[in-house]
Amino acid sequence: MRLIITFCFLSILCISCKPKNLPTVSDIHEDYAEVKFSHMTTEAEMADIKTKLKQISNINFTYENSTFLEDGHLQTLKIGAEMPDGNRGSTSTDLMSLQFKYYGFEYNPTGNPSFSIGVRE
Repeated sequence: MRLIITFCFLSILCISCKPKNLPTVSDIHEDYAEVKFSHMTTEAEMADIKTKLKQISNINFTYENSTFLEDGHLQTLKIGAEMPDGNRGSTSTDLMSLQFKYYGFEYNPTGNPSFSIGVRE
């Protein structure tokens, strides 16, 4: 009986430790921007998002201190962003956190607050 309980506990633990399916999110407009990064984000996606943020929303975005695995996916996230209205911030996290939560920022000039960066829902 003890062996069955131990097996069930370990099975539940293994299932709960499986990384979530968190594809990269980018919603970029002239007057609004939201980006979310995870362990599934690639360096190519980040480069594309950086270009779009600058061209469409005039947002200065940096990710150059982030590191990537051999397959191109994000390993450690270190980003910074400066908004057109002067707000700016940065955030960073490791691979373990990126497997279960999104990190990124949102800019909405009519929102309260107009800019937030860090863990995203």
